[in-house]
Amino acid sequence: MSAFAKIQYFPSMPLRFLTFLKSTRRQPHTLMLEVDKRMTKHEIKEYLTKVYDLPPPHKVNTAVFKGKWRRIAGKREVVTFRHNDWKKAFVMWKRFPGEGEGLASK
Repeated sequence: MSAFAKIQYFPSMPLRFLTFLKSTRRQPHTLMLEVDKRMTKHEIKEYLTKVYDLPPPHKVNTAVFKGKWRRIAGKREVVTFRHNDWKKAFVMWKRFPGEGEGLASK
């Protein structure tokens, strides 16, 4: 390895799979993930291509959701607390990897 080689460092960035939507006429293939709030769109895209060896996505959208308030009533007191905020990433491909393979390729 040369001294000028690029080193990719990915700290522990948890990604949690939420759901996958197949494409329709209006909407491309969409993968929904729960990601760390500090991750940017570019980091999500790079993380999926480098770590999971997926082709680069067509588009990445993100949304931040505020944590909900909860109340738990006990015998002596009522405890209120708030869940943590979280970020949801929508990763879209025009053509999902592996699509079109199968019977047609044999």
